[in-house]
Amino acid sequence: MRELMPNHLYLGCRVHRAAPIVIETAIRYVDVFSANRYAPLGGAQPVPPSADVPVIITEFHFGAPDRGVPGTGLYGVHDQQQRGLAYSAYVAAGLLDSRVVGTHWFAFPDQSAAGRPGENYQIGFIDITGRAYPEFTEAVRRLSHHLYPIRHQPPDSVETALERITGKD
Repeated sequence: MRELMPNHLYLGCRVHRAAPIVIETAIRYVDVFSANRYAPLGGAQPVPPSADVPVIITEFHFGAPDRGVPGTGLYGVHDQQQRGLAYSAYVAAGLLDSRVVGTHWFAFPDQSAAGRPGENYQIGFIDITGRAYPEFTEAVRRLSHHLYPIRHQPPDSVETALERITGKD
């Protein structure tokens, strides 16, 4: 890639689940390692701790069964308030790892009640009628206000970051 396409940013292909050898090989050839990561980030990074490569989380979500379509997705939580806390903790964990250069939420709207095959997930910022989930979107707004301060003056833990974000410090 570097020989045929110099001066291009190569993200490689997005990795969802892969054997360690695939990840180790990809790290040698990509400029940024791209990975779907549906588990909490703290202590469970998509690359080994010794890997010196920028990482972008290309997919994650949290769903809740308290309203909207019934499916909670690949990582469910109890309700919209907990979705906001899970989102904040997830992104804060990424901010505390200098290798993580970005995170990408899976989808803006929920999936249709008819769903994709095997899916009808309540995982969006808005429901299938276009209404926002206020508890969730407010948590995202609060976190967004703290992105740069957390990245540039990192707290010692995700918990301390959450205290800053929620104003409970």
